[in-house]
Amino acid sequence: MSQSSNNKPSPENAGLVVFVDIVGFSTASVENQKQVVRDMDDDVVKKLLGPKPKKRTCIILPTGDGMAVCFPVCMRKTKLKHIRKDHLAFLAALLRWAERYNLEAGKPVLLRIGLHFGSVTLFKDFNKRLNSFGDTINMAARVMNAADKGQILLHEEYRRRFLGTDNSMTIRTNLPGMKRKCEVTLHAGEEAEVNVKHGVVISVRPARLLIDELPLCDHKSLDAPASSRHVVVTLTPPGKPIPGPFSGRLTQAREVAFIQLTGDRLLEKLEKGEVILNRDLRKLWVSMPHQDSVQNLDSHEKKIRVDDLEKWTKRWTEWLTQFQRQHPNCDVRLKLFNVPFYLGASFIDWEQPKGVIHVSPYIWGIAATACPGYDLEWGGSRKSSTYQAYIDGLMELVGSRNACTIFPKKDENRT
Repeated sequence: MSQSSNNKPSPENAGLVVFVDIVGFSTASVENQKQVVRDMDDDVVKKLLGPKPKKRTCIILPTGDGMAVCFPVCMRKTKLKHIRKDHLAFLAALLRWAERYNLEAGKPVLLRIGLHFGSVTLFKDFNKRLNSFGDTINMAARVMNAADKGQILLHEEYRRRFLGTDNSMTIRTNLPGMKRKCEVTLHAGEEAEVNVKHGVVISVRPARLLIDELPLCDHKSLDAPASSRHVVVTLTPPGKPIPGPFSGRLTQAREVAFIQLTGDRLLEKLEKGEVILNRDLRKLWVSMPHQDSVQNLDSHEKKIRVDDLEKWTKRWTEWLTQFQRQHPNCDVRLKLFNVPFYLGASFIDWEQPKGVIHVSPYIWGIAATACPGYDLEWGGSRKSSTYQAYIDGLMELVGSRNACTIFPKKDENRT
């Protein structure tokens, strides 16, 4: 039975999953692949998880480039107590082995590891062996995929269930190759958001493991993974019509900004009332190239891109003036820029979760309407650094309020 977002796992179907990926495994020679699997099995799996599969209180699932180890609660009389100790001992032995083992060319093995706790389902597979599946295993794999090389990532549900307010957990255990018991500590860093699949954003924490208070050399990063800086990017075809989803977004938006060459297609729709902006719009910023910035373009580029720029600038000025009078509470600006123009963009509610930035890079020799683009969507509760970079670019281009044309409001026009 899969775990729904509203149902907590019961003791009968709960489990902890450790998903392990060997970095660069598929690029190693076949002989080295065989050898690393045999050695990992002999030096870690059998010694920590039990020499005989039938006596193990966990389930090991081969994944090609690594393994997923599931510790089901229902297979244990003491429930989470042993799971807490066994999976940390397994992690410590695995990481200690990896940093002493050469996969190829004298390089230590780097692992990416994802940990999650939730519902799992046990069943007998085609080989009549006990197996498991469920959302928890799938999510543990996605958490692992979001990790950097040599990094451990914890799903927030794992952190909530197993780590205290100081975001750490310590056990004392025996490890292979060590003559005395050692202290193993798992310590989690700051929360980060990653997009794991089709716009699904989850909270994770990078973690490091210490043995007798010393971190492992190649698996100690508490930096947010690179995947946390990514956003959902949706490609859009060239010549995307203005009426449709884009028009619908504009109608609902509270803040809108356009970076454009002439914006002639959009302006004509606005003038005809075919695109209607929100009556409660708070910001409407329009940026266009100044006439002086296009003088050096050759005749071909000027013709297909910025023909009649002066005319369209005048029409935008007139329309924005009228819009400001009808919406006196809206911050309406027009910025004519002299810097080279690199892209066109539409910013819609860019400072709010679920905001969208549509970007159309200009391809030289092709009309602006024929340039393909893409949408950046803000998922989760915070902006990624990639998304923020486009916002910073907008603010740099628009500049201060004094650098823009500010349109008179209705009351100001009477004085």
